[in-house]
Amino acid sequence: MLEPGFRSSTWALPTHEPSLADIALYYQLKWGIDIAEGKGVYNLTGGGVQEGGEGGAKTVFNERRFPGLWNWFQRFESHVSSLPYLETTVTSEQMDWREALEDSPVRLESDILVPAAVESNSTLDESRGLIKGRAVSVVPDDTGKDNPTLGELVALGVEEVVIKPKEKGKVDVRIHFPRIGFKVEAI
Repeated sequence: MLEPGFRSSTWALPTHEPSLADIALYYQLKWGIDIAEGKGVYNLTGGGVQEGGEGGAKTVFNERRFPGLWNWFQRFESHVSSLPYLETTVTSEQMDWREALEDSPVRLESDILVPAAVESNSTLDESRGLIKGRAVSVVPDDTGKDNPTLGELVALGVEEVVIKPKEKGKVDVRIHFPRIGFKVEAI
């Protein structure tokens, strides 16, 4: 089903660089390939299975059978490998987290949402009780509905919702959820 589209397209969507669609597709294919090769099977089965099986997915997913998708897969892996490493380590001398983040690509609360192509519908969100500071519940709309993440609404955009989790810990954390695929309710 995917092969015809990748024969004439560089990425999953008509973008100059990979998009979230490419990441999602790559993750699924890579997971299938790894499982077919026995990677991580020990963890899935609780033991008793050897990793590194023969053949794997190569008989099904290969350049001869799916040239467009195969080339996209190789191109995506190459692109990701070429990205700079941006993770920084906080040393014991950098006790203030704001100080540690000064040279980091991590955004602070004033610039917390990913820029979107359209404005959010604040009237609709407010009518649902989704206002900054309100206690909310966030759950996936497919699985995990019985295990909501509870917290305080920090920011709400067209593409994402950001909450400060209810559980108090030693670290001040914000959790970002996509709007698509998740249900956000004021509690």
